[in-house]
Amino acid sequence: MAKIPLNLEYHENQREIFFRTKKRFKVIHKGRRFGLTHGMMKYAIDRAWNPKNPNGEKILWVDTTYSNIQRYIKRYGMPILSRLPQRTYQWNKTNNEISIITEIESIIDFRSAD
Repeated sequence: MAKIPLNLEYHENQREIFFRTKKRFKVIHKGRRFGLTHGMMKYAIDRAWNPKNPNGEKILWVDTTYSNIQRYIKRYGMPILSRLPQRTYQWNKTNNEISIITEIESIIDFRSAD
C-alpha cells in the first residue's frame, strides 16, 4: 500500500516539544498559547501513521473528562484522519481508541479520569 504523506504543520513551540526534546517524560508549563492539544493530536496520528516501533505505536492519551476527548477527536482528529484512506483507520467510540493500520497496527488509546 502506498502511504499518503500527512504533511502536518507544527508551531515552533510544538516542534520543540515533540521533535527536539529527546527526554522520555516531559513536564510542560503552558497556557493556551500555541495549541498543544491540537499539536498533540497531530503528533499522535503522525506517529501512528508513520510508526517508529516495528510492532506499531501504542499511545495513551489521558484527559480529565470523557467530553474533552470526544471534542478533541471531533475537532482535531477527524479532519486529519479524513485525509487518510478510510480503510486504514477506525475510531472505536466504545473502547475510546483510534486504530491506524498501515503494514502494522498502531493504537491511540483515550482514557479519562471520569
